[in-house]
Amino acid sequence: MFADALHADGIRVDVLVNNAGIMMPPRSQSAQGHESQFTSNHLGHFALTGLVLDLLEAAPTRAWSPSAPRGTGVARSNSMI
Repeated sequence: MFADALHADGIRVDVLVNNAGIMMPPRSQSAQGHESQFTSNHLGHFALTGLVLDLLEAAPTRAWSPSAPRGTGVARSNSMI
């Protein structure tokens, strides 16, 4: 798991950009019963940030979850820390 590897290697996390996502996948659900696009685009960011929160708090860090309305090229920043 990615977060476990960061902890095991003692890597300092200065910036976390939660920018992964999927768009218009076939309708499916995660093992927990959540719709797959919502899981990937929102819950995954929340989970990863939580798993590395101790690394983020140990350094002067910013976490950023950008979102861009389709076709505008404009991103909004939601600072989490």
